[in-house]
Amino acid sequence: MQQSWAWNLLDLFGAQKIAEHRSSFRKVSSHDFRKVKASSVVGFSMLEVITVLAIAGILVAIAAPSWLSFHNTWQLNAAQDEVYQAFRQAQSEAKRRNIRWQVSFRNIEGQGQYALHPVTMPPALAAWSELPKGVQFDPRQTTLRPQNGVYRLQFNHQGHVNGQLGRVSLIGRQRMRTRRSVLASTLIGAVRKINN
Repeated sequence: MQQSWAWNLLDLFGAQKIAEHRSSFRKVSSHDFRKVKASSVVGFSMLEVITVLAIAGILVAIAAPSWLSFHNTWQLNAAQDEVYQAFRQAQSEAKRRNIRWQVSFRNIEGQGQYALHPVTMPPALAAWSELPKGVQFDPRQTTLRPQNGVYRLQFNHQGHVNGQLGRVSLIGRQRMRTRRSVLASTLIGAVRKINN
């Protein structure tokens, strides 16, 4: 009964005509495809390629200075955040451990570095961390006094600045007028960021 029902359905839609149509469609479409493939030209002319490259070159020349300035500013902001966090961490460690704690800064071959350590530890033995590539401390604008090429800021056991107040100033590799600074401004340990 099922088989006769299926055959009746196929007869209803003209199964034989559908099968004939499919075979003729395959022959026609494969034949037409060969014709189109043989007669079509694929690719760009040399003039089109040169025009696109010239336009791309002009756009890069216009955008490159803006991108470099943006990247330099971004690196300075990231370095400023790191120095600010180093100040805060040294202050926190001094309170937590109940001893004087120091954050030290130096430039090694054009690269800024900082270290957190107790005051009793010489800076040379401390673990130094690097600022983002190309960012260094500006010795002309940094107001902390260097000792053996190392700038330092100390916090006492209460988290207050121990002695000298001052500013750490950062510059990027292009040495543009853009600078970022972190300032220890009061004896009670107020630390803030400055964009100059």
